[in-house]
Amino acid sequence: MFGCTGFLGKYIVAELAQAGYQVITPWRNDEFAIMPLRVMGDVGQVVDMRYSADKYETLLNICARSNIVINCIGRDYNKLFDTNMVDSNINLPPLIARACRETKVDKMFHISCLNADEKHPSKYLRQKALGEKLVRDEFPECTILRPGNVYGTEDRFMNWIAKCIRILPGVPLARGGAAQIQPIFCVDIADAIVAALSKQDHVEGKVFEMVGPETFTWSSFAHNIGERIGEDVTVINTPRIASTLLGMINEYTWAPGFTRDFAVRQAYDNIANTDDSEVFQIEDMGVKATRFQDNAGELLSRWTRKPDYFLDVNYKK
Repeated sequence: MFGCTGFLGKYIVAELAQAGYQVITPWRNDEFAIMPLRVMGDVGQVVDMRYSADKYETLLNICARSNIVINCIGRDYNKLFDTNMVDSNINLPPLIARACRETKVDKMFHISCLNADEKHPSKYLRQKALGEKLVRDEFPECTILRPGNVYGTEDRFMNWIAKCIRILPGVPLARGGAAQIQPIFCVDIADAIVAALSKQDHVEGKVFEMVGPETFTWSSFAHNIGERIGEDVTVINTPRIASTLLGMINEYTWAPGFTRDFAVRQAYDNIANTDDSEVFQIEDMGVKATRFQDNAGELLSRWTRKPDYFLDVNYKK
């Protein structure tokens, strides 16, 4: 499974291992990045293999030992001295798809992004749309998954908002946070992939949008988080020029939470297109998405000023 050490990839590895699958976890630069994944399964169940994007034979070597390949590789910002967005979103995915075709892999999943469109103002969404097309050219039966805004313990979405609430005078949002979103829990995506593995005819060659059951605006979502962590929330309507400057400065940090392209995506709705009969939803994969209200308290507990650690059954208030 390519991209297994990323935020979403870790959860997919965990769910696959729990379901009894043997999982190959390719790694690129840092061998230690995949070490936490080894404990997610029994001895020998999670196997690491090294690959290089510049050495196609390493991709062939991994795919030749797999009957199912899941590509989670993607990047929404350029990182200094490392693989950039074009390599992650456009160049590498079709190489993996070609390796899958040449080694006769049974099934391939490619994780894209909700509202990926080659004409979208967002560079990231344009690249994701092109990546989908190139993957389909190499492996037409590939299943495309398009998650919306994904949240979880280590995300850069929900935690970014919570961090802004705690340390900044307000949350900087394009259009005052008026754009709509449908956040989805990362575990739901992993569960959907596991459920789809036994339904080849049902998912082969199809596109699935993966969104949560609730629709928020960026502003209402920020206020919801503020209520959960016991903080007052101020939304700062950030003009385009200000968000561009802020994003440009942040892009020179090691792991930027706010980039110029992120500000662009904030200005547009990121919700499912239920009118397209050729696009399916996560429910069609046999998974009911989790409501944000049902697990937000636990996920956001580290951002509260007075965390409640007294969860023992013998604790008396």
